[in-house]
Amino acid sequence: FTFSAVLKPGVVTVYEQDGATKRIFVSSGTITVNEDSSVQVLAEEAHPVEDLDSGACREILSSAQSQLSSASTDKERAEAGIAVEVAEALVKAAE
Repeated sequence: FTFSAVLKPGVVTVYEQDGATKRIFVSSGTITVNEDSSVQVLAEEAHPVEDLDSGACREILSSAQSQLSSASTDKERAEAGIAVEVAEALVKAAE
């Protein structure tokens, strides 16, 4: 049996066989857990958390919020809303 799900923007922790862990920010994507317990993550964007610059992340959020407030069509509002959601998760991950 295979299980699939949609990923929301946030941090994914990868546990390696040697016991090491890596924290990776993903903007969105899907995860599939296979019968053999292997996992496949497909992400639109992925960045190691330690590489995130909190100041730059806050600027991205501010820009996305400006886009949302100036959006005039349903499509623009939807796209800006998604950008705000991703940017909020990015700021949280960078803290």
